[in-house]
Amino acid sequence: MSVLIDYHFCNYGRCFATTKLNNMFRYNHLPKGLNLMDILNLPNLKTVSVVETHDAFHITAEPTSTVPCCIKCGTIREHNLKRFGTKEQVYMDTPIRGKRVAIHIKRQRYRCIDCNQTFYEPLHDMHDNHFATVRFVEYIEQEVLRNTFTSVATNVGVDEKLVRNIFNAFNDRLNQNYKPVFPKWIGIDEIHLIGRPRCIITDIANKTVIDFLPTRSM
Repeated sequence: MSVLIDYHFCNYGRCFATTKLNNMFRYNHLPKGLNLMDILNLPNLKTVSVVETHDAFHITAEPTSTVPCCIKCGTIREHNLKRFGTKEQVYMDTPIRGKRVAIHIKRQRYRCIDCNQTFYEPLHDMHDNHFATVRFVEYIEQEVLRNTFTSVATNVGVDEKLVRNIFNAFNDRLNQNYKPVFPKWIGIDEIHLIGRPRCIITDIANKTVIDFLPTRSM
């Protein structure tokens, strides 16, 4: 079994190391003085290593921000926050070169001496309600407007139920902010569409369609 280690230069002139092993590419820590290409481009995460397979990127990253205070009681005395173990968590991110992306983070847990409560370090680039980046959720919100739930789920590598839940939450937000404008004159007529007569409601003044009804019955 052969292992190849090469150095490549990206468009930005940075250098990174590649290890090819069993059709997998691992982008490793580099010698001192060389920078790893930050494939994530997230402001609060630093890329540590990248494993590329035929259909996915597995990216190990670590937070760059510090914990200034206890998120439970608000104490700002750093010496009162004690490290209390870690937990590896996996977050989904937007596809890279058509491949799904999983971010692996070893998340630090803290215990506050003042309130005796524990909490995990905040991840500002991650969504509050999903194990995914904020941009991943926003990406799905836009994709479901053009594609089916099933195709979007397949492309990003998640369950269709997650895509549906993200869309439902997105739709609820849109409905809350929606302010209907009532036309001065409403036109009601009948139109034959897909072999059936249907009711069409129009804004006469602006010459636009407001809605279609499944049948012509009101």
